[in-house]
Amino acid sequence: MGLAHSSAYNVDWSVNKLKVWVGSARLKDFSGQTLVRIKSSANTEGLAPVTARKIMRLFKAAITDAMADNLVPPNTFAALKTKKGKIKTPEVKPRPQLRSIGETMLLSDKLRKTHPDLADMLVLAAYTGMRFGEISGLQWESVSFKMNKITVERTSVKGPNGYEVRMRTKTKSGHRKIPMAKEVREMFIRRGRQFSGLIFKTKAGKPIPAPTAANPIKKAATELGVAHGWHCSRHYWCSLLIERGRPMPKISKLMGHSSMRVTQEEYAWAIPDPDDDEMFLSVLNDSSLLGSAYNSV
Repeated sequence: MGLAHSSAYNVDWSVNKLKVWVGSARLKDFSGQTLVRIKSSANTEGLAPVTARKIMRLFKAAITDAMADNLVPPNTFAALKTKKGKIKTPEVKPRPQLRSIGETMLLSDKLRKTHPDLADMLVLAAYTGMRFGEISGLQWESVSFKMNKITVERTSVKGPNGYEVRMRTKTKSGHRKIPMAKEVREMFIRRGRQFSGLIFKTKAGKPIPAPTAANPIKKAATELGVAHGWHCSRHYWCSLLIERGRPMPKISKLMGHSSMRVTQEEYAWAIPDPDDDEMFLSVLNDSSLLGSAYNSV
């Protein structure tokens, strides 16, 4: 149903969302306004763009099944695609919270005594831009010291029996290889290289859940006065590549976005203005790599 990369849990969650948003409307009564209501609800709740798209694919699959069973007219999609049913997406999304590599390393140092696993996970986030689920589900066999690359091919998700590793990524393009920075390589060696198994795990041998990581990171980040969200490192990592003038197709591939368009839309705020001489000159200065917080230590 267009959700090959979603778990049964995510499908059930999406169905429940659609039930609330659609309300008592019948299939035969669906119109462009129904589409407006669903998209508006997704925007109001602040869902991630990829999550909203998955819900819309589920909605489309329901309409397709209804058309196949002659429950709605065969031209239902044409009715949904009226001008009233379309919502214009803002060209430039607001700049999200960023946490520089230097700030992330400070946060890592602060957590090292009490939460060593989270400290090392932050190092990996700072230098790879990987999502939390990708880091939590990372296994030793995906780390190649010979090729000096990390293969992102798994992710941890919440299943019926807690968090578990799935042999898939958030998107089809999420399966990718990321160069291993010197700091990441040293971190892996310090942890003790192995041939298989999870790199970061609980005492029970399962992936570290996102809620378990959130509270200590938020507390430490608040004390340091830096952003605490996990994606803050990912956003900074991507914006840094853009500012350094790396090719957009390469950046999109390293980020694991479903398309280059997603990267351009999500990070339009980071793309330098070709007429801004001051920004152009600042990009040439590599001293901003670690961020002001880390340089001041």
